[in-house]
Amino acid sequence: MKFPVVSTEVDSIFYNSEKPAYCTGTGFFISSNGYIITNFHVIDDSLGDLFVTTYNGKQHKALVIGYNPENDFAILKIDGDNFTPVKFGSLKNMSIGEEVVCIGHPLGIYNYSITKGILSAMNRTVNLDEDIKINMFQVDCPLNEGNSGGPIFNMYGEVI
Repeated sequence: MKFPVVSTEVDSIFYNSEKPAYCTGTGFFISSNGYIITNFHVIDDSLGDLFVTTYNGKQHKALVIGYNPENDFAILKIDGDNFTPVKFGSLKNMSIGEEVVCIGHPLGIYNYSITKGILSAMNRTVNLDEDIKINMFQVDCPLNEGNSGGPIFNMYGEVI
């Protein structure tokens, strides 16, 4: 089965900090003027500068606009106004067993890797600690370190 061409211009999100640390992850544009969604754990501990590398190889300094550690969610902003935002779909319109596509930057070296899988389960509760519970869905796409924050698309090219 072919899937629609999907757009994700964020190649990687990374930081270099004062302590010996380096992190890489993935994200995606939600607006043409540079707002990006990623996971909180991708930017957590970023004591130094935070950067986003776009598909064309250009590196942008990023600002953290907001985050929610309990839901592992962060919003970043880079300067610019000609980015291609993703389209959003709804998990409510999906059924277990439907195909999905994951795009990411596994291991921080294999940019724009695409893996395909199925929606395995919905409404999975993950307990981070006794006070923090996250409701998640489960897919069987291979995901590696560096894929964090990357979009999961339905077969209509919409982020779910």
